[in-house]
Amino acid sequence: MADNLDNNESQKENLVAWNRSLKFRLSAALTLVSLLTVIIMTVLLYYVYHMEHTLAERGHIFTALGIVILLVFSISIAANLYIIQSLVIRPVRKLVKSISICSPGSAMPKINLHLRAGNELDVLGQAINLLEKKAEKIYLDPLTGINNRRYFDENLDRKMNSLQRSGDMLSLMMIDIDLFKKYNDTYGHSDGDRCLKLIAEALSETVTRADDFVARFGGEEFVVVLPHTNEQGAQIIAERILKRVRDLKIPHRESEVAEYVTVSIGVTSGRTLNAQNNDEFVRRADELLYMSKQAGRDRYTFGNLSA
Repeated sequence: MADNLDNNESQKENLVAWNRSLKFRLSAALTLVSLLTVIIMTVLLYYVYHMEHTLAERGHIFTALGIVILLVFSISIAANLYIIQSLVIRPVRKLVKSISICSPGSAMPKINLHLRAGNELDVLGQAINLLEKKAEKIYLDPLTGINNRRYFDENLDRKMNSLQRSGDMLSLMMIDIDLFKKYNDTYGHSDGDRCLKLIAEALSETVTRADDFVARFGGEEFVVVLPHTNEQGAQIIAERILKRVRDLKIPHRESEVAEYVTVSIGVTSGRTLNAQNNDEFVRRADELLYMSKQAGRDRYTFGNLSA
Protein backbone atom coordinates (compact mmCIF):
# COMPACT_ATOMS: atom_id res chain seq x y z
CA MET A 1 0.00 0.00 0.00
CA ALA A 2 2.80 2.40 0.97
CA ASP A 3 4.68 1.54 -2.23
CA ASN A 4 1.58 2.35 -4.30
CA LEU A 5 1.23 5.71 -2.56
CA ASP A 6 4.90 6.50 -3.18
CA ASN A 7 4.53 5.55 -6.85
CA ASN A 8 1.42 7.72 -7.18
CA GLU A 9 3.21 10.68 -5.60
CA SER A 10 6.20 10.17 -7.88
CA GLN A 11 3.97 9.98 -10.95
CA LYS A 12 2.15 13.11 -9.82
CA GLU A 13 5.42 15.02 -9.40
CA ASN A 14 6.61 13.85 -12.82
CA LEU A 15 3.33 14.94 -14.38
CA VAL A 16 3.54 18.39 -12.77
CA ALA A 17 7.14 18.80 -13.94
CA TRP A 18 6.20 17.69 -17.46
CA ASN A 19 3.27 20.12 -17.48
CA ARG A 20 5.49 23.03 -16.44
CA SER A 21 8.09 22.09 -19.04
CA LEU A 22 5.39 21.89 -21.70
CA LYS A 23 4.12 25.35 -20.80
CA PHE A 24 7.59 26.84 -21.01
CA ARG A 25 8.15 25.24 -24.40
CA LEU A 26 4.76 26.43 -25.60
CA SER A 27 5.55 29.98 -24.49
CA ALA A 28 8.89 29.88 -26.30
CA ALA A 29 7.27 28.45 -29.43
CA LEU A 30 4.56 31.12 -29.48
CA THR A 31 7.15 33.87 -29.09
CA LEU A 32 9.22 32.39 -31.91
CA VAL A 33 6.15 32.12 -34.16
CA SER A 34 5.32 35.75 -33.47
CA LEU A 35 8.83 36.87 -34.41
CA LEU A 36 8.81 34.78 -37.58
CA THR A 37 5.42 36.18 -38.51
CA VAL A 38 6.70 39.73 -38.15
CA ILE A 39 9.74 38.93 -40.30
CA ILE A 40 7.64 37.27 -43.01
CA MET A 41 5.08 40.06 -43.02
CA THR A 42 7.84 42.66 -43.23
CA VAL A 43 9.32 40.90 -46.25
CA LEU A 44 5.88 40.67 -47.89
CA LEU A 45 5.23 44.33 -47.24
CA TYR A 46 8.55 45.17 -48.85
CA TYR A 47 7.71 43.21 -52.00
CA VAL A 48 4.15 44.51 -52.16
CA TYR A 49 5.41 48.06 -51.90
CA HIS A 50 7.73 47.56 -54.87
CA MET A 51 5.18 45.68 -57.00
CA GLU A 52 2.94 47.44 -59.51
CA HIS A 53 -0.34 47.93 -57.69
CA THR A 54 -2.74 50.76 -57.43
CA LEU A 55 -2.85 52.68 -54.17
CA ALA A 56 -6.20 51.11 -53.36
CA GLU A 57 -4.85 47.59 -53.91
CA ARG A 58 -1.80 48.35 -51.80
CA GLY A 59 -4.09 49.70 -49.08
CA HIS A 60 -6.16 46.50 -49.05
CA ILE A 61 -3.03 44.31 -48.93
CA PHE A 62 -1.43 46.37 -46.14
CA THR A 63 -4.68 46.24 -44.18
CA ALA A 64 -4.93 42.45 -44.55
CA LEU A 65 -1.31 41.92 -43.54
CA GLY A 66 -1.72 44.28 -40.56
CA ILE A 67 -4.76 42.35 -39.37
CA VAL A 68 -2.85 39.07 -39.63
CA ILE A 69 0.09 40.50 -37.65
CA LEU A 70 -2.26 41.92 -35.03
CA LEU A 71 -4.08 38.58 -34.64
CA VAL A 72 -0.84 36.64 -34.30
CA PHE A 73 0.51 39.06 -31.72
CA SER A 74 -2.77 39.10 -29.78
CA ILE A 75 -2.87 35.30 -29.61
CA SER A 76 0.78 35.14 -28.58
CA ILE A 77 0.41 37.79 -25.86
CA ALA A 78 -2.77 36.22 -24.49
CA ALA A 79 -1.19 32.78 -24.39
CA ASN A 80 1.98 34.05 -22.71
CA LEU A 81 -0.02 35.97 -20.13
CA TYR A 82 -1.95 32.82 -19.31
CA ILE A 83 1.26 30.83 -18.97
CA ILE A 84 2.84 33.50 -16.75
CA GLN A 85 -0.32 33.55 -14.65
CA SER A 86 -0.26 29.79 -14.12
CA LEU A 87 3.52 29.42 -13.67
CA VAL A 88 4.36 32.51 -11.60
CA ILE A 89 1.49 34.60 -10.29
CA ARG A 90 -0.70 31.80 -8.93
CA PRO A 91 2.12 29.97 -7.11
CA VAL A 92 3.37 33.25 -5.64
CA ARG A 93 -0.14 34.18 -4.51
CA LYS A 94 -0.60 30.80 -2.84
CA LEU A 95 2.79 31.10 -1.12
CA VAL A 96 2.04 34.60 0.15
CA LYS A 97 -1.33 33.51 1.53
CA SER A 98 0.27 30.50 3.21
CA ILE A 99 2.88 32.72 4.86
CA SER A 100 0.34 35.36 5.84
CA ILE A 101 -1.94 32.92 7.66
CA CYS A 102 0.85 30.91 9.28
CA SER A 103 0.03 30.54 12.98
CA PRO A 104 2.40 31.72 15.75
CA GLY A 105 2.89 28.18 17.04
CA SER A 106 4.10 26.80 13.74
CA ALA A 107 7.61 26.74 12.30
CA MET A 108 7.21 30.21 10.81
CA PRO A 109 5.95 33.30 12.66
CA LYS A 110 2.62 34.91 11.91
CA ILE A 111 3.06 37.72 9.42
CA ASN A 112 0.40 40.42 9.46
CA LEU A 113 0.74 41.77 5.95
CA HIS A 114 -2.06 43.24 3.87
CA LEU A 115 -2.57 41.08 0.80
CA ARG A 116 -4.35 42.47 -2.21
CA ALA A 117 -4.30 41.63 -5.90
CA GLY A 118 -1.18 42.89 -7.62
CA ASN A 119 1.13 43.25 -4.61
CA GLU A 120 1.96 39.58 -4.06
CA LEU A 121 5.65 39.96 -4.92
CA ASP A 122 6.08 42.94 -2.58
CA VAL A 123 4.37 41.07 0.25
CA LEU A 124 6.41 37.96 -0.46
CA GLY A 125 9.63 39.99 -0.33
CA GLN A 126 8.65 41.50 3.04
CA ALA A 127 7.70 38.07 4.36
CA ILE A 128 10.99 36.52 3.28
CA ASN A 129 12.98 39.36 4.91
CA LEU A 130 11.07 38.90 8.15
CA LEU A 131 11.59 35.14 8.10
CA GLU A 132 15.34 35.62 7.47
CA LYS A 133 15.57 37.86 10.55
CA LYS A 134 13.69 35.28 12.61
CA ALA A 135 15.99 32.54 11.32
CA GLU A 136 19.08 34.53 12.30
CA LYS A 137 17.86 34.70 15.91
CA ILE A 138 17.65 30.90 16.03
CA TYR A 139 21.44 30.74 15.73
CA LEU A 140 22.32 33.50 18.19
CA ASP A 141 22.98 33.17 21.90
CA PRO A 142 20.50 35.57 23.55
CA LEU A 143 22.92 36.64 26.32
CA THR A 144 26.20 37.22 24.49
CA GLY A 145 24.88 37.90 20.98
CA ILE A 146 27.37 35.52 19.37
CA ASN A 147 26.62 32.21 17.66
CA ASN A 148 25.06 29.51 19.82
CA ARG A 149 25.58 25.74 20.12
CA ARG A 150 23.08 25.00 17.37
CA TYR A 151 24.97 27.24 14.95
CA PHE A 152 28.22 25.55 15.94
CA ASP A 153 26.90 22.03 15.36
CA GLU A 154 25.39 22.80 11.96
CA ASN A 155 28.22 24.97 10.65
CA LEU A 156 30.99 22.68 11.82
CA ASP A 157 29.27 19.91 9.87
CA ARG A 158 29.18 22.08 6.74
CA LYS A 159 32.81 23.18 7.17
CA MET A 160 33.91 19.58 7.60
CA ASN A 161 32.09 18.45 4.47
CA SER A 162 33.67 21.27 2.47
CA LEU A 163 37.18 20.70 3.80
CA GLN A 164 37.02 16.93 3.34
CA ARG A 165 36.73 17.42 -0.41
CA SER A 166 40.05 19.27 -0.46
CA GLY A 167 41.65 17.46 2.46
CA ASP A 168 42.53 20.81 4.07
CA MET A 169 43.34 21.54 7.71
CA LEU A 170 40.91 22.49 10.46
CA SER A 171 41.75 23.83 13.91
CA LEU A 172 39.34 23.94 16.83
CA MET A 173 39.60 25.49 20.31
CA MET A 174 37.62 24.81 23.45
CA ILE A 175 37.79 27.80 25.81
CA ASP A 176 36.71 27.91 29.44
CA ILE A 177 36.59 30.90 31.79
CA ASP A 178 38.77 30.02 34.77
CA LEU A 179 36.95 29.56 38.09
CA PHE A 180 33.77 31.16 36.76
CA LYS A 181 31.59 29.63 39.48
CA LYS A 182 33.66 31.46 42.10
CA TYR A 183 33.26 34.65 40.07
CA ASN A 184 29.47 34.25 40.08
CA ASP A 185 29.41 33.48 43.79
CA THR A 186 31.57 36.53 44.55
CA TYR A 187 30.11 39.17 42.24
CA GLY A 188 26.61 37.85 41.50
CA HIS A 189 24.94 36.60 38.36
CA SER A 190 24.45 40.08 36.90
CA ASP A 191 28.21 40.69 36.85
CA GLY A 192 28.66 37.10 35.70
CA ASP A 193 26.49 37.81 32.65
CA ARG A 194 28.48 40.97 31.98
CA CYS A 195 31.70 38.96 32.19
CA LEU A 196 30.39 36.43 29.65
CA LYS A 197 29.46 39.24 27.27
CA LEU A 198 32.91 40.83 27.53
CA ILE A 199 34.67 37.52 26.92
CA ALA A 200 32.42 36.77 23.93
CA GLU A 201 33.16 40.22 22.49
CA ALA A 202 36.90 39.74 23.00
CA LEU A 203 36.82 36.38 21.19
CA SER A 204 34.83 37.83 18.29
CA GLU A 205 37.31 40.70 17.94
CA THR A 206 40.25 38.29 17.91
CA VAL A 207 38.82 35.83 15.39
CA THR A 208 38.22 38.01 12.33
CA ARG A 209 38.58 35.93 9.15
CA ALA A 210 35.43 35.34 7.15
CA ASP A 211 35.51 31.53 7.41
CA ASP A 212 36.35 31.47 11.14
CA PHE A 213 33.64 31.64 13.77
CA VAL A 214 33.12 31.78 17.52
CA ALA A 215 30.21 30.19 19.38
CA ARG A 216 29.06 29.81 22.94
CA PHE A 217 29.30 26.10 23.65
CA GLY A 218 27.41 26.25 26.93
CA GLY A 219 27.72 27.93 30.31
CA GLU A 220 31.17 29.52 30.52
CA GLU A 221 32.56 27.49 27.62
CA PHE A 222 33.20 28.84 24.15
CA VAL A 223 34.42 27.24 20.96
CA VAL A 224 36.45 28.68 18.09
CA VAL A 225 36.54 27.05 14.65
CA LEU A 226 39.39 27.90 12.26
CA PRO A 227 39.11 26.32 8.80
CA HIS A 228 42.24 26.28 6.59
CA THR A 229 44.40 26.81 9.69
CA ASN A 230 47.41 24.68 10.64
CA GLU A 231 48.90 24.21 14.12
CA GLN A 232 51.14 27.28 13.91
CA GLY A 233 48.24 29.54 12.95
CA ALA A 234 45.99 28.08 15.65
CA GLN A 235 48.60 28.61 18.36
CA ILE A 236 49.05 32.23 17.30
CA ILE A 237 45.30 32.80 17.67
CA ALA A 238 45.32 31.06 21.07
CA GLU A 239 48.08 33.38 22.32
CA ARG A 240 46.13 36.40 21.09
CA ILE A 241 42.98 35.23 22.88
CA LEU A 242 44.84 34.77 26.18
CA LYS A 243 46.33 38.25 25.91
CA ARG A 244 43.05 39.85 24.82
CA VAL A 245 41.20 38.42 27.83
CA ARG A 246 43.95 39.47 30.24
CA ASP A 247 43.85 42.99 28.80
CA LEU A 248 40.16 43.24 29.72
CA LYS A 249 41.29 43.31 33.39
CA ILE A 250 37.98 42.05 34.72
CA PRO A 251 38.55 41.85 38.51
CA HIS A 252 38.41 38.37 40.08
CA ARG A 253 39.60 38.59 43.67
CA GLU A 254 38.77 34.93 44.45
CA SER A 255 40.78 33.58 41.53
CA GLU A 256 43.66 31.29 42.34
CA VAL A 257 45.29 32.15 39.01
CA ALA A 258 45.42 35.93 38.74
CA GLU A 259 43.72 39.04 40.08
CA TYR A 260 41.77 39.30 36.85
CA VAL A 261 39.56 36.91 34.88
CA THR A 262 41.53 34.49 32.69
CA VAL A 263 40.71 31.63 30.33
CA SER A 264 42.11 28.18 29.62
CA ILE A 265 42.21 26.79 26.09
CA GLY A 266 42.52 23.40 24.44
CA VAL A 267 43.67 23.59 20.80
CA THR A 268 43.77 20.84 18.20
CA SER A 269 44.52 20.79 14.48
CA GLY A 270 44.20 18.08 11.88
CA ARG A 271 43.25 17.19 8.36
CA THR A 272 39.54 16.62 8.04
CA LEU A 273 40.17 13.46 6.02
CA ASN A 274 41.59 11.89 9.19
CA ALA A 275 38.45 12.60 11.23
CA GLN A 276 35.57 10.17 11.27
CA ASN A 277 33.16 12.84 12.49
CA ASN A 278 32.98 16.30 14.06
CA ASP A 279 33.00 14.94 17.60
CA GLU A 280 36.63 13.90 17.25
CA PHE A 281 37.77 17.53 17.05
CA VAL A 282 35.57 18.53 20.01
CA ARG A 283 36.62 15.56 22.11
CA ARG A 284 40.32 16.13 21.44
CA ALA A 285 40.10 19.89 22.17
CA ASP A 286 38.20 19.13 25.37
CA GLU A 287 40.95 16.73 26.51
CA LEU A 288 43.55 19.44 25.88
CA LEU A 289 41.44 22.01 27.74
CA TYR A 290 41.46 19.71 30.77
CA MET A 291 45.27 19.53 30.54
CA SER A 292 45.46 23.34 30.55
CA LYS A 293 43.38 23.45 33.74
CA GLN A 294 45.48 20.77 35.38
CA ALA A 295 48.67 22.66 34.48
CA GLY A 296 47.54 25.81 36.29
CA ARG A 297 45.02 27.52 33.95
CA ASP A 298 45.51 30.82 32.05
CA ARG A 299 47.24 28.95 29.22
CA TYR A 300 46.61 26.87 26.14
CA THR A 301 47.60 23.28 25.42
CA PHE A 302 48.04 22.14 21.83
CA GLY A 303 47.77 18.64 20.47
CA ASN A 304 47.32 17.15 17.02
CA LEU A 305 44.02 15.52 16.27
CA SER A 306 45.59 12.13 15.58
CA ALA A 307 47.70 12.06 18.75
